[in-house]
Amino acid sequence: MAKFNGSLLKMFVAGAPDKEIKDTRDISITVNTAEIDVTTRDSGGWKEYLGGVRSWTGKATGIVDWATTSGKVSFGELIAYDIARAPVAIEFSTLATGDVSYAGNGYFTNVTFSAPHEGEVTWNADVIGTGALVPAAIA
Repeated sequence: MAKFNGSLLKMFVAGAPDKEIKDTRDISITVNTAEIDVTTRDSGGWKEYLGGVRSWTGKATGIVDWATTSGKVSFGELIAYDIARAPVAIEFSTLATGDVSYAGNGYFTNVTFSAPHEGEVTWNADVIGTGALVPAAIA
């Protein structure tokens, strides 16, 4: 995978067909590994750890546009996913051949929007993964 411009990374809700989340500005993925403290008296005064359970989260921000667009997930749909409390298939991808995409199931847990006086109306959406985040080469 070559270096790339961040604006190429997209966040999708998988389905038939996959739908890109519309009007995004920033997208992030975080993968965490819990640490298991296995320090003993034989550790020479240094902490020792094993890797524990893993988890992942995703986040996207964008500009609010209530209009629906074919093949895209609108801000209103993001709110509906959060209200439904059901997992959805999420994918992070550039769609470029040779790059790597990351996919997994997750819940939208925090969908907000902010409308400052005389300012842009923005939204934020957080996803918490349930199960593995799986990398795959884009063919």
